[in-house]
Amino acid sequence: MQTQFKGALARHETAMGAWVSLTDPASMEIMSQAGFDFLLIDAEHAPLSDETLRDLLMAAKGSSSAVIVRVPWNDAVRIKMVLDLGAAGIMVPMVNSAAEARHAVAACKYPPEGIRSVGPWRASGYYADQWGYVMRANAAVVVIVQCEHIRAVEALPEIVRVPGIDAIFIGPADLTASLHRLPDTNHPETRAAIDRIAATCRSAGVTCGIDADVAGVPHYFDMGIRLFTIATDTGFLLSGAAAAVAFRATFAG
Repeated sequence: MQTQFKGALARHETAMGAWVSLTDPASMEIMSQAGFDFLLIDAEHAPLSDETLRDLLMAAKGSSSAVIVRVPWNDAVRIKMVLDLGAAGIMVPMVNSAAEARHAVAACKYPPEGIRSVGPWRASGYYADQWGYVMRANAAVVVIVQCEHIRAVEALPEIVRVPGIDAIFIGPADLTASLHRLPDTNHPETRAAIDRIAATCRSAGVTCGIDADVAGVPHYFDMGIRLFTIATDTGFLLSGAAAAVAFRATFAG
């Protein structure tokens, strides 16, 4: 069980990672060898079965990158399965209240701190170290909740006080959608909401993260944001393919 990433979040160190949504374990293996601080598997929007998640986590075994899984929803059943498969942590989307934040944390923790059922299948080496894992898990599992709706922005002063949250992660697209400003994710209302989120996290001493391109990182860093997703596996494939096709065009005629 990796704990370096959780410690980095607690110390507010800068961490940069990438999204994973391709289902081939070879792709995950390549990503896990690239040197990112963390990889974020998107099980919310990509078609990833439990078996696929297992295979992706296996492909990253031994990597220095912590593997976090964004679950489809704030569902204790899904969170339990993902953690039992061996993920280092969970990202929960659309957490819009302190009550929802408490539910997310409880789903990630064994009693008495939470409600997670005991059965850490792959996470414990297929039960070879069941009780060792169980005793370590509450302190080691990373819990990240997403602030991606204007309701969450309003409730954030209460959300950041919920014990057990390791980071708040901004979702600019859904935040913009909640403001009825799509597709302008750079709209002044979106920027103002991001400013509020970053300021609230700074005041509470909670690490804040955001999905951003490389060009936007310095701006967000100056706001106190320290956790970044800066790339995607599909993006690497698209940009590489586009570059190759552009090169080919130089020989057309």
